[in-house]
Amino acid sequence: MIRCSTCQADNRENASFCGTCGAAFSAGAPPVDDQGRICQSCGRVVPAGFNFCDSCGQPLTNQPTVTPVPPPVPEARAATVTPPPQPLPTPRASWPPRRAVTENSLPESFAAGRYKVMGLIGEGAKKLVYLANDTRLNRDVALGVIKASLGETDLVRIRREATAMARLSDHPNIVPVYDTGEEHGHPFIVSQYMRGGDVDSLIRRAVDRRLDMNQAVKIVCQVCDALHYAHSQGVIHRDVKPSNVWLAESGVAKLGDFGLAIVQDQSRITRAGIMIGTATYMSPECAAGGARAADARSDVYSLGVMLFEMVAGRPPFEGDMVQVIYQHRNSPPPALSTLVAVPPAVDDFLAALLAKNPADRPQSPLEVREFLDRVPV
Repeated sequence: MIRCSTCQADNRENASFCGTCGAAFSAGAPPVDDQGRICQSCGRVVPAGFNFCDSCGQPLTNQPTVTPVPPPVPEARAATVTPPPQPLPTPRASWPPRRAVTENSLPESFAAGRYKVMGLIGEGAKKLVYLANDTRLNRDVALGVIKASLGETDLVRIRREATAMARLSDHPNIVPVYDTGEEHGHPFIVSQYMRGGDVDSLIRRAVDRRLDMNQAVKIVCQVCDALHYAHSQGVIHRDVKPSNVWLAESGVAKLGDFGLAIVQDQSRITRAGIMIGTATYMSPECAAGGARAADARSDVYSLGVMLFEMVAGRPPFEGDMVQVIYQHRNSPPPALSTLVAVPPAVDDFLAALLAKNPADRPQSPLEVREFLDRVPV
């Protein structure tokens, strides 16, 4: 048995993730030999009582229960007949099917030829983003397609991202959504193509991964404007980070990827106890598994982590996922002035942005913007 160092629960030999809390173990796939539930992400059977798949780490909500077939009872002078084994579900398909994504394996088009694929912009864990040309309007667009076929809950989340972004698209600092659709069971979202790339790429290209303070403050102020507008419309982003902030050719910053957003006037898909967001930029309240507790101040915290990274060349907390989550919840952030020269007022204000208690932070992005407008950098 493997004992989880996070929650102390016992797990099967060779498990990759804790079946109780979802923490990652060393690589290895468990044998399928226990009765329990079928993981809809990887198709493996997981023991009853687990909340997460110990092979792929995905949550096990509403997964079908596997009932083992009892052995036949022999009867006198009668042949025993063994019933056929119950089939396991087919693992989810990847996109594109059964092949690596290269320039030579790009799909030709989407939406019955309307969006002609011109190249691959980037690939994440769950999404491929293509550069495409909208042949109807003769403009280049970014087309993001989900790689795996999705269950109903995930489909609802994708539709919610499109809805959230569409209702915010008239703001100059939010990436506008043009269209949505589905191709061979894979949802896609068509949005503005941002020729300047994302802020994460900007950081990686910078000397020592540090941006000029004036440039960093300008980007953060524009993200503040986007968040203030989103919050006024009842939308909490919950995943503010450099790779979700995009730059136009003019340098204007725009916030995108509202896939984890909470629309406050709709029922929430997220279950209590499930962490939502990227660990490096996750607020303490979300790191505690309280995704439902996320509010505007959670976005303010993530914005503070992003500002810290742009100026210091590294985020305030580093390590593996478990270590980073622990630090968000329990460890004070290092003073920015210990890593780079900044005005004392900026040092103090950034510490306030990264306060563990939401009540001790600036209460809105507007407060952050007002402070940065006042302080010389």
